[in-house]
Amino acid sequence: MISVMLRMVKECGLSKVGSFFEEAMMELQLLYGCLLAIILGVFGQGLRAVAGLKKQGDAAATKGQKLGDVFDQTTFWTSILMGAVAGLAGYLGMKFGSSDGADFSKGTTVLGIVAAGYSGADFIEAFAKKYLPK
Repeated sequence: MISVMLRMVKECGLSKVGSFFEEAMMELQLLYGCLLAIILGVFGQGLRAVAGLKKQGDAAATKGQKLGDVFDQTTFWTSILMGAVAGLAGYLGMKFGSSDGADFSKGTTVLGIVAAGYSGADFIEAFAKKYLPK
């Protein structure tokens, strides 16, 4: 529908309005891509968190404790946030760092961003421990 509107605007000779709509659409596509990448990064980190919670629950059970006794919400939400940042960084790297760009219709793009969310939190954590003051 938007492409039809753009074509109509161009045919009427209103090229400035048409270019404005084109720029606005490009910005919206970038914004939606960033939001989707954040969601996919959170999903990837959520997959990792499920495995970590299982491991933590098993360790607590061997000590006669419940998962709720050893679960740290701050660490959990921090790792989820790092997954979002890693997903966004992965998307922006794909979008502006490759000739193909980041096309969400390709499964490799989606899988790559989920993988960035899954593993990116480890990278960010290791970087922070090494280079940031304690």
